[in-house]
Amino acid sequence: DLANPTIGTALPIAFGNHHVGDVIAQQAVSVQNTVITSAAFQEGLDAAVSGTSGGVTTNGASFTNLAAGAAANNSIKVGIDTSSAGSKNGNATLGFTSNGSTTSHLAATPLASQNVAVTGAVYNLASSNAIAPLHFVAHVGDGGGSVSQALSVTNTAPVGAFSEGLNSSFGAYTAGGGDTLTPSFSGSITNLAAGATDNTSMVATISTVAAGLFNGSTLVHQASNGATTSGLGITALADQNVGVSGSVTGGVFVLAAPQINNPPPGSPAISFGGVRQGTAVATQAISVTNTATGPAGTVEALNANVVAPPPSGFTAAGSFSGLGSGATDGSSLVVGLDTSSAGAKSGAVGVHFVSDGTGLAGDGTTTNLGNKTVAVSGSVYRLANPTLGTGSISLAARVGDTAPSAAISVTNTSPDAFTENLKASITALPSAFTNAGGAIGGLSAGATDAGTLKIGLNTSTAGSFTGGSASVGFTSTTVAGEAAAPDIGVGTGSVGLTGNVYQTAAATVTPSVNFGIVHVGDIVATRSINVANTASGALTDVIIGGIGSVTGPFTNGGGTLGAGVAAGSNSNALTVGLNTGTAGVYGSGSATLALASHDAQLADAALTTGPVALSAQVNNYAVAGFGKSAGAGTFSNVGSVYTLNFGTLVLGSGTLASDLFATDAATGLADLLSGGFSLVSGGGFGLGWLGSTFSGLSAGGQFGPLAVTFDTSVAGAFSETIRLNGTGSYAGATYSPYASNATLVIDGTVATTGVPEPGSLALFGSGLAGILALVRRPRRARRV
Repeated sequence: DLANPTIGTALPIAFGNHHVGDVIAQQAVSVQNTVITSAAFQEGLDAAVSGTSGGVTTNGASFTNLAAGAAANNSIKVGIDTSSAGSKNGNATLGFTSNGSTTSHLAATPLASQNVAVTGAVYNLASSNAIAPLHFVAHVGDGGGSVSQALSVTNTAPVGAFSEGLNSSFGAYTAGGGDTLTPSFSGSITNLAAGATDNTSMVATISTVAAGLFNGSTLVHQASNGATTSGLGITALADQNVGVSGSVTGGVFVLAAPQINNPPPGSPAISFGGVRQGTAVATQAISVTNTATGPAGTVEALNANVVAPPPSGFTAAGSFSGLGSGATDGSSLVVGLDTSSAGAKSGAVGVHFVSDGTGLAGDGTTTNLGNKTVAVSGSVYRLANPTLGTGSISLAARVGDTAPSAAISVTNTSPDAFTENLKASITALPSAFTNAGGAIGGLSAGATDAGTLKIGLNTSTAGSFTGGSASVGFTSTTVAGEAAAPDIGVGTGSVGLTGNVYQTAAATVTPSVNFGIVHVGDIVATRSINVANTASGALTDVIIGGIGSVTGPFTNGGGTLGAGVAAGSNSNALTVGLNTGTAGVYGSGSATLALASHDAQLADAALTTGPVALSAQVNNYAVAGFGKSAGAGTFSNVGSVYTLNFGTLVLGSGTLASDLFATDAATGLADLLSGGFSLVSGGGFGLGWLGSTFSGLSAGGQFGPLAVTFDTSVAGAFSETIRLNGTGSYAGATYSPYASNATLVIDGTVATTGVPEPGSLALFGSGLAGILALVRRPRRARRV
């Protein structure tokens, strides 16, 4: 088993109440290694104090390897600290270790620590001030036969619950040599609380029935009283010998009567008014008159001196003596104003007066007449204290704009009203800036002006104006209630200035965009509108924006000017497109641009440009075709395949004729058609126009007649295929095969009877199939 520590001493260990400095024996703590299972198989116990709290002390002892079942009853001791007063409730913490050096031979094992609770309290003894001696000066008959003075006794022990009260009482009086009078003593003080003063209970009395002298001392017994604090009873303290001396003189003399003459009457006062801090101010005198009157040789003189220290903010000094009846001293007692700090100064200067009868025959005494006060006042004003609330100003405008401005904030920083007013004005500016405001004429203490001083920016020239500053001059000026004084400079301030004057961007745009002639259904590439910024200057806006609206068959091709077009640059980012869904001539379209002059500081300014004129011609493609104007046969078409069918004729029935024509079968606005005729296959018909050409057919125009003859003198089924090879053109441009080619199939049968032979019908069908195969061949891609 590990060691098993048990504290056998009853807890807490109580030491009770004691005085500061008492020597108190420490008490032992009994610690046992209590057996758990078997003493033979239990390790030894090590113990030591690991810490204390709450004013608990120990002897610092320890023990090691205490056997199982054994107790250490006198090794570790605890006590309380009596070096200071207060509650001594705390703990001594015992640390334990299981020691197997003579048993298990295992390594030492730390065990849980245990606290030994200790209680107690320590109290300060009462202590007394050095009691001031008593001195009597009286005249025969004063006080109706006796005068008294009280001792002033203070318990100087620290204030608090752990200091005892003070007892004081009179002991024996010891007379001095030549005494003719003996004072009497009465009263005592019991349990005077720490920090308290009793100046009424213990009284010395002297008879004024007859003249006499005394110069002795009285013994004052003192003791510390724990009745309401520690409960430790009465503890004697050292006695004090308090001197008691004085005289009682005979005769009838008139005491001096001091009168302070400074106005206002009834409440003497001296006022220095208001002055600037640091100003030398002339002193003022306290005027005093001895107003006592009586027969010659009976009026005592007046002595006076200024009581130190003077009230804060003032100086006071001087004295006089021997001021006779009716005399006035108006220069000896002097008061001055301390102007080293600002603020309201007020207080009272004390003047101590003594009635002096030492120069009168039969008197020879001095009488303390006490103090009188003279109220003194004054106000000291510190210089204005300027604080710039604006460290820098940044202004921006465009050339020609109304000059922008910004105000400078100025505060007369002050802790109170005793600060002079502040004047401020702008004293220097860089050339690009202007003084756009006025001057501050008198900013009061603690006030802020954020609108009078203003800086403006000259907008006549573009550019960036940086690195300069505005200088602000400050002056302190006196306030109402303060003595007039010249204004005085109190420094300058600097406000950093930054100004940017931007030249408005100037936009020049492409006046017109012509898409030329295109075809219905064409996918036409967008066209660019060039935007140029022709502005110039040291600092110039860029042009931003895009296309606002587009009219006609034209479209907004997308794109913006992005970050902007800089001065001297241009951009083709804005584009317009063309809708080719409908043929026509479009010459009155327009694109309206939404452009603005832009910079990083100012609101964008709209730029006005004329609309960009847009024009285009959208043609239908020319379409080759055939038509019939007169003659025999049935004429029809399917798409671009045209058929002239003479039908079945009787052999020898004569020659049939039909007039055809070539045509541009397009509608609306279309290309011109040119073309020629070529034989594809077959024969049997009279076609004198094969190999001929034509040009310049507009939509619906005809070329012909194209005469077709059919001779019935030979029996058979006849079929002939002719191709019209067309070429479209516009404005001098030609292309092929952008016109749709046309195929003409001419059929006819000559029969020996009225019914066609089956073989002839088969031949006709095979010929038609071949023609349709030719028509269905894919066309080549068209060119724009």
